[in-house]
Amino acid sequence: MDNERLTAVLDSIPRGSWASYADVVLAAGGTMAQARALNQRLGRLGHKHAHRVLKGDGTIAATALGDPDAVRRKLKREGVRFEKGRAAAAARLRPGPASALSV
Repeated sequence: MDNERLTAVLDSIPRGSWASYADVVLAAGGTMAQARALNQRLGRLGHKHAHRVLKGDGTIAATALGDPDAVRRKLKREGVRFEKGRAAAAARLRPGPASALSV
């Protein structure tokens, strides 16, 4: 999975939505093994929409972009609602032919 494809997938996540690490990796043509290291890779990549990538259960990783509280604030400003520490499932994008989450 190259950075160009990863960037294209991140660009496809609209404001007020989120995707899981696995969703992003699969949409970019990667493997589940690559999903485990995506949090660190996103931090290095510095993409403006990297805060829209969460754990599959809608929680923010403890090390998300080096500042999980900032990630939550950004998502809330974009309209993502949180309930019991989880982003609303209705705002999640998953890869697939009918999804906006794509390359």
